[in-house]
Amino acid sequence: MKNKLRFSSVLQILMGIVTLNEFIRLWDKQFFTPLGYQHNLQALYNASFFSIPKHIIQCLMWGGGLFSSIAAITLIFTACCLITGIFSLYAVLTLTAIFMVYFIAHIGTLGTWVYEFTIPLGFAILLLIHHTTQHFSQHKSKKIFGDFHSVRFIYVVLAALLTAFVLYLINIASKNAYHFQMVGILTAASSFILLMVNSFISSKGSASTQPQQPAESYLLSKVVIFIGMMLVTQVNMNHLIKWFTPDGYVNLINTYQNYSTIGPHISSILNMIKQHVSIALSIQTTLESFLALCLVALVFRPFAFILSALLFISLAIIEFGVPGTFPVQHPIEYTWTWELFLTAMAMTIISCYEIKRIVHTNGLLKKLLGPIVYVDMSLFKRVKWCVIVGILAFCIVYFSHNVAKQLLSFSIQSGLTVFFYLLLFQLLDSLKNFTYKRTKKNPTDLGN
Repeated sequence: MKNKLRFSSVLQILMGIVTLNEFIRLWDKQFFTPLGYQHNLQALYNASFFSIPKHIIQCLMWGGGLFSSIAAITLIFTACCLITGIFSLYAVLTLTAIFMVYFIAHIGTLGTWVYEFTIPLGFAILLLIHHTTQHFSQHKSKKIFGDFHSVRFIYVVLAALLTAFVLYLINIASKNAYHFQMVGILTAASSFILLMVNSFISSKGSASTQPQQPAESYLLSKVVIFIGMMLVTQVNMNHLIKWFTPDGYVNLINTYQNYSTIGPHISSILNMIKQHVSIALSIQTTLESFLALCLVALVFRPFAFILSALLFISLAIIEFGVPGTFPVQHPIEYTWTWELFLTAMAMTIISCYEIKRIVHTNGLLKKLLGPIVYVDMSLFKRVKWCVIVGILAFCIVYFSHNVAKQLLSFSIQSGLTVFFYLLLFQLLDSLKNFTYKRTKKNPTDLGN
């Protein structure tokens, strides 16, 4: 089974839309003026905890007029290239640099969620690795080929309209701009136009760049594991700051109702949850812990992916406007628009690919565990990979300085949990390698 549209293309377009929305939001906040640029970076400098990010921010502040113009040009051109599919490799490289700066500049900043800018940076790095691998394997770079070769034009138009509508709603709900309605309209209209440009380029470009299914499946699996790392961290933090206790859970719901931009109909649902707090708390605790295991270990994929998408969308809507500090303080500004919604959208897209995969897959084991991720990796390399990613999870949590009083224990707990879940993943992946070799089909095929 072959997908008409690559997962890498969809993820790239999503990251392009996020970058475009960020450009329009910052433009609305007058960030690209020398005064606005200086003011925003000064606030970030004052809030940062570690010295290295402070020095980097200070260096950026020295060239206010020049750097603000460079930032504007970089953001808009990167967004346009990502959405249209033009010079994808170079655009993804620039995207990685953009969110690397975001990540470093926000390290230790009060009110920044652990994975707020780690998620977009991680997605960008995974895309860069994917594009680089494809570039060297094909001995040529994809430049102006587009992404919609095998997709009917009417489907592209409908998808672009739906995307524009969702983008408008996200900006309206987040209110993360001075003129959030205008930002929503501009983001929606610009995204629609750029997707139409991509469709036009696809109709005129070469159709030789068909997706390589093993590589696309490999990228999808790594993105899911990375999202699972985030959920592992969040589950640990929920227990650490006692959100997963009856009193803490009620306080958390009160926080959503007091600070979120949600409407009264959702607030009434939260009131109902508070009346049955013991049941709701047990369900959410069990669900999030179960999904964290499933996403990292890649087990029960159809159920875990869809439930995760629904969970992230629900939380993203409820948490719009809620500051990332604990205990919660009144925010000066709303939190970043895509703080959790980027993960929600990515997981929704992944769920669509997963539904298509299981429809074309024979055998219960293959439906639940999916294709092999590492086909020929030795046991030593598998364990080493688990150690490296576990250390990465520890470092992400530690340098975030998100829970200062219990930072070391929080970081160790998150890193070890990720490590042991990955050991289970590698064990199952090895067993899949042994079991699937008995079949005649390619074991790494998405449709297998």
